[in-house]
Amino acid sequence: MKRKILNYFLILILLNLAFANPISSPHAFYGNVLYNNGSLVSEGKIIAKINGIEKQSQEFLNGTYGYEKSFIVEGNPGEIIEFYIDGEDNVLAKVVLEFGQITNLNFTINVTPQNNSFPAEEGRRKSVQYIPKFYCEPNWQCSGWGECSEGIKTRVCKDSNRCEFSYNKPNEKTGCEIISSLTIKEEKFNWEIFLTATFLALLSALILLFWQRSK
Repeated sequence: MKRKILNYFLILILLNLAFANPISSPHAFYGNVLYNNGSLVSEGKIIAKINGIEKQSQEFLNGTYGYEKSFIVEGNPGEIIEFYIDGEDNVLAKVVLEFGQITNLNFTINVTPQNNSFPAEEGRRKSVQYIPKFYCEPNWQCSGWGECSEGIKTRVCKDSNRCEFSYNKPNEKTGCEIISSLTIKEEKFNWEIFLTATFLALLSALILLFWQRSK
């Protein structure tokens, strides 16, 4: 019995671990995308990857990103974030992910001048003061747990601050115990059958006794 209980708790622990959400850390970035002559790249797309897996991407206009819309990369602290321009294989920059940081990161694209001019020459850096969005702190609010179904129960968690990342999001799935209600039918003693059987047994004994004496 003790072994069965121990195995049951081990199964519950494994289920909780299987449905646990890994805790990731957010790191926000903003800045400019420039040619090496200082002119702004008119448009494009910035891509952030960790271990070759895309974590964030954002299209930019007029050589700026992360201002109108936050550019937030999620991962584990200490992981290396690599930045790319869409369609290019060369890494623009490598940054170590740090929890809760907001980093001003500018990218420079090297191009070879043609006819003594650069592409997007008209997009010279403008003296405009941009202010990035402030760091957003999620405020998770979860519904109650639903009913247990096949050893799993679920709930829904939403961020009331509507941040653009899932940092520290509570688990929405967990293991549970299925309690089955067994109905035990109580059998009543049937005296009528008992008395009838007893009477027949005595009657048979008397007949047998009478028959032996009559020999």
